[in-house]
Amino acid sequence: MASAIDADNNCDLSMNAPKSETFRFPWLLIGVVAFGLILFTGMALVPIVAPTVLDNNRERILISSCGGGFALFAALCLWISLQRVAVDQTGVLVKRPGFLARQLKWSEIVRLRDRPYRQVLELQGDAGQQSVHVHYMLKDFARLREIISANASTVALNVADAVQHSLPMTFCRGIGAYLVLSVIGVSLLAIGLGALREEPLAGGLVLGLALLLIVCLAATTHSLTVTRDSLILHGFLRRREISIDEVTEACIQEIDIKQYGITSGRQLQLLLKLKAGKPLALGTFKDQTIFVRDLIEATRAAAAAGD
Repeated sequence: MASAIDADNNCDLSMNAPKSETFRFPWLLIGVVAFGLILFTGMALVPIVAPTVLDNNRERILISSCGGGFALFAALCLWISLQRVAVDQTGVLVKRPGFLARQLKWSEIVRLRDRPYRQVLELQGDAGQQSVHVHYMLKDFARLREIISANASTVALNVADAVQHSLPMTFCRGIGAYLVLSVIGVSLLAIGLGALREEPLAGGLVLGLALLLIVCLAATTHSLTVTRDSLILHGFLRRREISIDEVTEACIQEIDIKQYGITSGRQLQLLLKLKAGKPLALGTFKDQTIFVRDLIEATRAAAAAGD
């Protein structure tokens, strides 16, 4: 299914917690999911209610089973889309239809974990407390994310402690995409080598594509080391060191993944703004992208205070 990616480069967001505010999923998304639920439910029921529509019994069972499976999935998506997240001066409250609300006070949030594959920001509390999940697809999620980051006081203390006692720290990017692209590159390389004898032109094109993909992977940054006075970008072919004084801001860039004009997912990536040159997009760092951003900003503040 075709998709387009739109990036919002504006990292300057309000971080003042309101007295009380509720964040919901967009009504358009809820409507699309509800329409899908009705459609797939009808697909599951028609072969049962009107069996004469299809003569073949096997086709009736297949269509009804597929419709039922898709309807269950759509029902789950609709239930998720009806969730609401409320923030106020005390903390974060997640309201889920049919279940008890989950709440964490600002002082109880000890860690923020971005879970891109589940499309949620996980707010982790102390031992024994249930985590609270905030979905990326909520309307004004960027502002909600910054409100949480700015008011989770224990998280800020943990970041400050890491700057004082744990630097240097190294963070690796997720290896899932690397593994998939590496397998594709190696497969294309094998196909190209095998086709060179009988189809030199086609084999050469495939071989060139494989080598290009492998070189691009090798040139990509795979990890980041944060020290007291610099950021070190590690790649397979090169190593780049950026002075912490050259960084003007580290922020989270939201990328909307759209299908047929409808936002179907979001990706959070780390963006470095430098004094000289274009902003540097570093991608995601497993489930620690927000922590890395906060750590860099705290390191910048500590370096500026030291000057």
